[in-house]
Amino acid sequence: MIPVRSGVRLLLIVGVIGAAGGAHLAYALDYLPREGASDVREASIRSNLHGIHARFYRRPVPLPLQTGGALARLWDDYLLATGDGVLYRFSDPDDDGSLRMRRLGLGIPTNPELFRKAADGLNLQVEWFRVADIETALSADSVRLYATYHVWNESTRCFTMRLSGVRLSRAELETPAPKADWSTLFESTPCLPIELPGDGRPHFGGLQIGGRMALIGRDTLLVTVGDHEFDGVTAPIAYSQDSTASYGKIFAIDLKTGSAQLVSTGHRNPQGLFRGDDGVIWSTEHGPRGGDELNRIRRGGNYGWPRVTYGVQYDTFAWPFNTRQGAHDGYEQPVYAWVPSIGVSSLIKVTNSGFNAWEGDLLVGSMRGTALWRMRLDGDRVVVAEPIPLGVRVRDVIEGHSGNIIVWDEQHPGPFLVFLSPGTDNSSGSALFGMCTGCHTIGTGASHGIGPDLAGVAGGPVASKAGYNYTPALRAVGGTWTDERLDRFLENPSSFAPGTSMRYAGVADARQRRALVQYLKTTRSSR
Repeated sequence: MIPVRSGVRLLLIVGVIGAAGGAHLAYALDYLPREGASDVREASIRSNLHGIHARFYRRPVPLPLQTGGALARLWDDYLLATGDGVLYRFSDPDDDGSLRMRRLGLGIPTNPELFRKAADGLNLQVEWFRVADIETALSADSVRLYATYHVWNESTRCFTMRLSGVRLSRAELETPAPKADWSTLFESTPCLPIELPGDGRPHFGGLQIGGRMALIGRDTLLVTVGDHEFDGVTAPIAYSQDSTASYGKIFAIDLKTGSAQLVSTGHRNPQGLFRGDDGVIWSTEHGPRGGDELNRIRRGGNYGWPRVTYGVQYDTFAWPFNTRQGAHDGYEQPVYAWVPSIGVSSLIKVTNSGFNAWEGDLLVGSMRGTALWRMRLDGDRVVVAEPIPLGVRVRDVIEGHSGNIIVWDEQHPGPFLVFLSPGTDNSSGSALFGMCTGCHTIGTGASHGIGPDLAGVAGGPVASKAGYNYTPALRAVGGTWTDERLDRFLENPSSFAPGTSMRYAGVADARQRRALVQYLKTTRSSR
């Protein structure tokens, strides 16, 4: 057991500017620990319906060589699989903040070392060869563990995505070297080369593995398979619309017979999958430049890739196969599309009572946007899309046993495990700043609302934010925003700068003013 103890607590507030689907996420505080600092940080994050207490554990496990990895529940604990195929067992943090992480003797039978050897000198993104997901089916005394991962075939110099399963008792799981009789339940076809057909150019689109799973009862397992960039543009073959190939599709695997039934086609990189008690299947998938999607999966549905997308090719303003640019004609429409892309990953539906105001909402992970997106649905319609910035790349997200939310980020400067729970501290500076958000933001330093953006205001020149039209009264004050000046302004703006357009009466409570000033000192401008 490796205990990681809690470090210094700090506060975080995040400004969110822009319309849903194109939100600009700006971080007020670089709260991620630097080398040599404590491995744990705490933060208060403000969302629309919940205050959130976040605890960030940096490097709870060694930095994996491969990207990816995933989380799953394990009785009263959890499993973490890294992209390398290493498995760890951990629990919710102790009351003192300690996180107990134990490496298991069991590993996932991926073979990245053989792939790295084969790809030597080819200038490929070898870290994309990885474990994509894990899933657990639990009984009182045993676990059936499922994993999706890349496999390199040395004899034919090609790779596949494989789904395997293994059954272990509680005791076997804890042995130093358990006998793991992994059985292959599904393997993608055809086996993909790392030299493109025709011109022999090196190519590996392992970033688009898909590989997400969702159990239906104990006998059926849904699994997504990404197109691995075989889309007719990056590679000359478009497998997502090819009925003879596995790629770009979702399958239902019968765990008793091993048969695979096609569920849907026309996917690019479906990295999120959730099937609720209501039977509805939700999936998220990456678009190209723009066009990340939230889809409701209907059996037999064709979701259009690569023939249609709301995204465009990376170096152009169009997608070459769209007959009408910016449209998704002739195929299943996404429930929601993000432009620009947020780098969607895992998704869950909030069912536990911890975040009770979110119950029934979808939470969608964002790697590029380093956030969770809360999606409130009315039938098939998204009525709220709220980004909740975390400052880490959300690779996977699960609901914890106590109604908390757990996030995995596998990349440098991490990896990170993040535990989110409902916040209760209404006296913190970040919570108090909520009364200011009707007029002010904490963003880039120049993302103004009715009032100026306050990122980095503490210690900076008075009335100096670029792009904001200050009143002559505030410009005339001059000098810098010291602690004492900020306190006086918050107490009574009109007294501090007679003639200011700010009509707020002020904060009478000195303790609240001090908390606000201290919070403003943690924010910084990117300008």
